[in-house]
Amino acid sequence: FVVSEKDRGGAGEVMILMASVTKDGLPVSTVKKNDEITVRVLVFSMAAKDRVIFGYTMKDRIGNAIFGQNSLCLGKNPLSLEQGYSIVEYGFLWPEVYPDEYTLTVGIGEGTDALAHTVQCWAHNIISLAAVTEGIAVHGIFNNKLERIVVVPVGHSSSQL
Repeated sequence: FVVSEKDRGGAGEVMILMASVTKDGLPVSTVKKNDEITVRVLVFSMAAKDRVIFGYTMKDRIGNAIFGQNSLCLGKNPLSLEQGYSIVEYGFLWPEVYPDEYTLTVGIGEGTDALAHTVQCWAHNIISLAAVTEGIAVHGIFNNKLERIVVVPVGHSSSQL
């Protein structure tokens, strides 16, 4: 997918030019729980950069951020970019979410803090993915499994509540 200038925001010293989403090496438009998703972006950096953060957000059809992450979660040394073109590839497992249409936003930041850094480029809502569930009812944005349940018989009185 070619990212147009109207889809980009940020300081612009690093720009996202193209993006793709694949599963098992093939383009994907429908996803389900535990699918291994690969995001690949072609970026251009006007100068060499260190302390670079790459991330993504998946949004629902009304624009709510449902899930996402960035490269700082890996606990590794900050990433760097040379001046010029680079291909960046990262992956994640698709979580069990409500069956619906979701859009991918990818981003590049500069700094060392996941929330407070310079946004170099965000490519907003550039790729749509349809989430499906197979034989599972999802009761909200995502399921949150029960950790315990107890049934206690009571007499005819509700005084035990």
